[in-house]
Amino acid sequence: LLLLIILINCITCLNIDLFKSVINKNPNGIRLFHPAFPDEIIKPLDINEVIRLDEIKTMLRANNDPSTYINKLRSGALPWKILPAYGLIHSNNVFSENEIQNTFESVKHHGYIVWAYAIEKPIKNCILLNHWKQQAAFIKEYEPKYGAIGQIISFQSDDNNDEEQLVWPPLALEIEIMNNNWQPIVVSDNIINGEIFSYLPPSMSTSPWELFLILLLSPTENKEEFQALFDTGLSPKKGLIAYIRLLQAIRYRSKEWNNTPANMKILETEANL
Repeated sequence: LLLLIILINCITCLNIDLFKSVINKNPNGIRLFHPAFPDEIIKPLDINEVIRLDEIKTMLRANNDPSTYINKLRSGALPWKILPAYGLIHSNNVFSENEIQNTFESVKHHGYIVWAYAIEKPIKNCILLNHWKQQAAFIKEYEPKYGAIGQIISFQSDDNNDEEQLVWPPLALEIEIMNNNWQPIVVSDNIINGEIFSYLPPSMSTSPWELFLILLLSPTENKEEFQALFDTGLSPKKGLIAYIRLLQAIRYRSKEWNNTPANMKILETEANL
């Protein structure tokens, strides 16, 4: 037991250093991706909340917690039936904003801490964003004197597919970055290893790029950009941001049910996209 406590403390200390480093590079870059509450990803986490969540998650892993609650959601992936997928246990599928928020607070530790920040020069295992094409690419190999090899991130990706392979001779990628063709960023390991993408459906073809864009933008410092994406609907149709906008609208309407007795609610059998 003592060794377990020491191990947990060591892991926590390493993670705290990492989180502080990320926040120094992008003060609003650490978020929580919860598959049952994807709209929460637009809210930045402060360092104290990140540390608290990480400590809980570390203890759960140490006790071999299977997180079956989350794994069940992966089988359906986004977008699921809207209201039931919020993880609420209710008899009539009519939920108030208070119920939704209380449920999120009770299960938020099952979510994933994700982060991203921009860098000036490419490195191995970084991500490149092409904002014009709404694409993201993973840099598998990079050496300034040899060039770079990358792969377009898509749900139909095949390492042997030449159309999705990207190859740059020496200095070519650096020139493209200088010309703003690509934006290099560093992201959390749970994104690199595909864990987060496992919850996103193939139908959301631009969702990798959208996910990175959300992590890079600050709701307070990039108000105009956020308004363009979430209020005016300039985001890709049937994409991740469009789905989050839909969930936000549902939560806004659900405020009408706050403090409403169950016997006063109109029953719904199902909510479909």
